[in-house]
Amino acid sequence: MINPHDPSPQPDSIAELKRRLHETAEALARREGQLQFISDSFSCGMIYQLTALPDGSRQFTYVSKSVEALHGVTVAEAMADALSIYGQVHEEDIAAVWAAEYEALRTMTMFKAEMRIRMPDGRIRWSSFVSVPKLQPDGLVFWDGIEFDVTELKNSELAVRQSEQKYRDLFSGSRDGIVVVDPHGRFVDANAAYCDMVGYSLAELKTLANFSAITPEKWRQWELDDIWNRRLLGQGYTGVYEKEYIRKDGVVFPVELQSFTVFDACGNPKYLWGIARDITRRKRAEAELQAFYATLEHRITERTAELEAANRELESFSYSVSHDLRAPLRAIDSYLYDIAEDYLDCIPEQGRELFGKLRAEVKRMGQLVNDLLAFSTSVRQPLQRECVDTVELVRGVIESLTSGTKLQSVEFVLGELPACHADASLLTQVWQNLLSNAVKFSRRHAAARVEVGSLRSERGETVYFVRDNGVGFDMRYASKLFGVFQRLHLQQEFEGTGVGLALAHKIINRHQGRIWAEAEEGKGAVFYFTIGDECR
Repeated sequence: MINPHDPSPQPDSIAELKRRLHETAEALARREGQLQFISDSFSCGMIYQLTALPDGSRQFTYVSKSVEALHGVTVAEAMADALSIYGQVHEEDIAAVWAAEYEALRTMTMFKAEMRIRMPDGRIRWSSFVSVPKLQPDGLVFWDGIEFDVTELKNSELAVRQSEQKYRDLFSGSRDGIVVVDPHGRFVDANAAYCDMVGYSLAELKTLANFSAITPEKWRQWELDDIWNRRLLGQGYTGVYEKEYIRKDGVVFPVELQSFTVFDACGNPKYLWGIARDITRRKRAEAELQAFYATLEHRITERTAELEAANRELESFSYSVSHDLRAPLRAIDSYLYDIAEDYLDCIPEQGRELFGKLRAEVKRMGQLVNDLLAFSTSVRQPLQRECVDTVELVRGVIESLTSGTKLQSVEFVLGELPACHADASLLTQVWQNLLSNAVKFSRRHAAARVEVGSLRSERGETVYFVRDNGVGFDMRYASKLFGVFQRLHLQQEFEGTGVGLALAHKIINRHQGRIWAEAEEGKGAVFYFTIGDECR
């Protein structure tokens, strides 16, 4: 019989104990294998166990395989020397890390710290350590902990802070007023420019019922219906619009606003932002400018009427003078003719010479009167635009110039002459004057040559030209060419009244065209002009 008071183990009991111990060991081994698998598979961070030795040093008793990715050292290297990990702590963070660890050890509380890690290749990253100290019976302290790489989180936080700082700088530094209200129209935030504009501090704005408190009555319903409900809550933005504000001192002033809505994840309005600008000066300037324009328009109307009246009087005067001069000139010419018929033989040679000059001057005076009449008519005559065959028109002018004269010796060369949309009779006068001038100033040349043609300008317009190889002129005096009675050559050298080019210039201007000349003394001249419209 077994004595229950016998302290020595019985065979059956020992065997059972061994079996149980074996099962427990196997279970522990399986559990340890599972934990090792979990630890090795934990890629988000490093699991470790650290012992604080009496001499103050540290020794890892366990490090997961992720130490290789986080610190660039092997598990064996970390287990052999804890400084392979501790030595990577950034020099600027070491003091704070040691202070936090010492405090956790002193109070036996959780250690939490974020620090920069300098990798073996020189890269800097951020890590977050969390560990719990456990005092062992032998007096040693074990730290069970985990480390996470929080570099991306830190970079994101930095980006957020920088973005927030940029926003704050923009918000605070903007010269325009910026205001934020909640979905009920209550003020949430406003920058200094907005507060200065409305005369309220931010704290005072927050005490107001809503933004309508600073809006004149005449604007409130429209702003509620159209701006708030239809645009901001419906569309999410307003575009630029104008209204008025009431400053704290009661002054009403115009503002220009642009607003938009910030919605939450569910699509509900969270905040409504507005950008406001005081446009008092602009409105005042617009009113002054409008008044100036009204005055200017009135003045222009008056001056135009005065100028038109003066032009009519001048045209009428020129026409009347020219017309009235023709009768006495015809009478003088008639008297001179009678004298020549009846008394020329009785006049001495010197008198005859003077008599000839007198008749020539009367003839020139008659031509001058005719030119003045033509000039006056070109101004008074309304434009009758039509599609003009330029080639036929120029040929007709050349034929009239050479018919019955000794100008057959002048060579005329016709190039391409596109049709144009112009007043045919007035355009004929232009070609008549330009071609007669070309003939007149080149006829002394042994091989007189007049070339007529066209070319395309850089602006794509047709430019007609008349080129001669005559005496030319000094370009320093080109500005005088198109003035009435302006001549660059003496009357004794070349006949003329000084009206022809002025008349051509006037006609070209009436067609919204341009006319100009190029020349060189002794080498001829070329006159260019555009007529405005081409036939389509």
